Amino acid sequence: MGISRHSCFATFLAIAGCAGPAPSGPPPEIRLTAPKSAATVAAAPEVVEGELKVEIEIAFAVRDVTLAKPGGCAGAPDCGHVHVRVDGDGCNDTTAQGDPLPYNEEVFASPADADLAYCKGVHIDKTGLHGADGAHVISVALFGDDERPLGASRDEVAVTAAISQSQRESP
Repeated sequence: MGISRHSCFATFLAIAGCAGPAPSGPPPEIRLTAPKSAATVAAAPEVVEGELKVEIEIAFAVRDVTLAKPGGCAGAPDCGHVHVRVDGDGCNDTTAQGDPLPYNEEVFASPADADLAYCKGVHIDKTGLHGADGAHVISVALFGDDERPLGASRDEVAVTAAISQSQRESP
């Protein structure tokens, strides 16, 4: 009992389809446009809905990719979102249960923020914010809905954070 050409072709199509949509053109690219490398950037601590934030605004440009909210690509090729990282894994966000996430921020539009409040050793007390100022490396990379990298494109800048000690309260 042999296998027909038709069933082999059908098996091939099924296996090929499991790999997901094929990229439609050149590999996606991302580039940080702000801040510039070696810049000194200002940040002020802010409390938003009870959570401390020390955000540095970043801007990026993408090419050959559609950005969407995480989970919003519905299988479309060359579609995804951006993982912002600060100091490698040194400043990653956590889940509500305290488990580390693989990014500082997960965004789908520019401009966006990198949050120094997630960095190890950052704390605020009656004398101000401590542990966030100084040298940091901010990086961006493209990821699909499955949280796999979209191509090998990533970019990074080295900056110096100058933290204002005046704290703002936001609603």
